[in-house]
Amino acid sequence: MSRNYYQERSTSRDAFRRHQQSQNLASSRIGELAMLPLAEKKALIRQLLIEIGTDVNKNDGDPTGDGDQTTIPTVEKRDVARHLFAAGGDISEHFAGGGVSKFAMACASGSLKTVQSELLSVKSTAVQPFSNSGELRKLLETRETSMRLSPLLLIVSLGKVLFM
Repeated sequence: MSRNYYQERSTSRDAFRRHQQSQNLASSRIGELAMLPLAEKKALIRQLLIEIGTDVNKNDGDPTGDGDQTTIPTVEKRDVARHLFAAGGDISEHFAGGGVSKFAMACASGSLKTVQSELLSVKSTAVQPFSNSGELRKLLETRETSMRLSPLLLIVSLGKVLFM
C-alpha cells in the first residue's frame, strides 16, 4: 500500500517542530532563487532536484514525457519540491526572456490565431492518424523550463505565478 504525504506526519510536538524546521529550510533554499539570473537559477534548480533525489538525466532523456516519477523519499525533500513548484521555479524568466517555444508563448498569451496556425502547420506534415503523430506530441508535450511543464500546463502555472 502506498503512503501519501500526510501519513508520515506525526502529531507529536517534536514532530511538529521538525516539520516547521523542514518547511523553513525549504523556504530559505527556494528563496535563494529569487534574484538570480536565469542561467544561475536553472543551475540551482537542477542542483535542488538532484538533492531531493530526482534523476535529472532521466528527465533530460524524456523531453516529451513525464521523466523521473520516483517518489521523493522524505518529508523534508518533498517540502523543497513543494516550495520550488509553489514559487514557480524559473517559469516567469523563461517567458520574459523568450526561452519558451512559439506555441507555449501563444498558449500562455491567449493568441488563438498563432495556436491554430501552429497546430495546422503540424497537421499538414504529420503522419496520419493525426492523433498518433509524433509531431503533434512534440508540439503539445515538450517539457519547457526547469519545471518540465508542457505548453498547456504552463498556461495554468504562469497564470498562478504572475497573479499571486
